[in-house]
Amino acid sequence: MKRLAWAHMDRTMTVSSALSLLPPTDLYIVEKSSLSSQNASMFPVTLHLRVVEALVYALLNPGYMVERQHRVFSMARSIVGKHFDIMVGGAKTSGVELVQQLVEEAETLQQSRIHLLPELLLQYKHKLHPRGQNRNEELCDALLQAIAFYELLRKHQT
Repeated sequence: MKRLAWAHMDRTMTVSSALSLLPPTDLYIVEKSSLSSQNASMFPVTLHLRVVEALVYALLNPGYMVERQHRVFSMARSIVGKHFDIMVGGAKTSGVELVQQLVEEAETLQQSRIHLLPELLLQYKHKLHPRGQNRNEELCDALLQAIAFYELLRKHQT
């Protein structure tokens, strides 16, 4: 990855803020990417990654100077993997099957781990249908990260 650039533009050539497309939320959880600090040749990539992370934090936390409350939090992949016991060695494995199970439970059980609105339930079921190589890992990772964050927060508060 030598460069990273981003612009949101529609078909009418109108450039807009992609942030305005995000639904309002109380907070954001960002997956903390880690690169080996042992490899000196990775320093430029690591530096660039940290700069992009700082930009994301600033863009998603526009009212911080006034509110003095963080709305963006980092969470390492390994924390999510350990929370759901899907680590093999030092790497987090796929969580697709786990998310499929959670979605199925949300549909069938009264006391499920997650609650999905009916329209979201249909979307998740459709998106999680196996399609060869593309199995929506990112969608599953995001959902597992959110679940782990709230469950760990709840556990810490008790």
